[in-house]
Amino acid sequence: MTPSNQDLERILKDVYSAVVGAELVPADQAAPMVPKESRIMASVSFTGSWQGALCMEYPSSLARDLAATMFDTKAETVSRDELHDAVGEIANIAGGNFKTLVGGGCQISLPSVTEGTDYEQVVSGAKVALSGSFGCQGRLLTVRILEKA
Repeated sequence: MTPSNQDLERILKDVYSAVVGAELVPADQAAPMVPKESRIMASVSFTGSWQGALCMEYPSSLARDLAATMFDTKAETVSRDELHDAVGEIANIAGGNFKTLVGGGCQISLPSVTEGTDYEQVVSGAKVALSGSFGCQGRLLTVRILEKA
């Protein structure tokens, strides 16, 4: 099966609803993240019969609010480790669900988290296969599936 943007959207809506009780709404026109705004990217890589990565990028404020929900605490008390654990776990769950769409023989990595205001993630030899932008708690979440050629 070749996954579609609709498959990606379904997975993400299910994961966010189940894990953090948040509703994702497709963003008709994705506004780019503000370059100097602090943001967080969580990703997992796939190896084996299908190779690529799932990358989820959040404004730091949204990631902190989601982590607070996961850890049942206030956003201002979320530690950096908890923040990274939360977004990494969401990427891991979404990646595990995505993995079922690309068939057997595919392994998923541990999550990787990048945080900052000016970075770019590059997966050598990969192109964007699927992407989506979603409104979540009034902020923009972007997701990309990169596939190695």
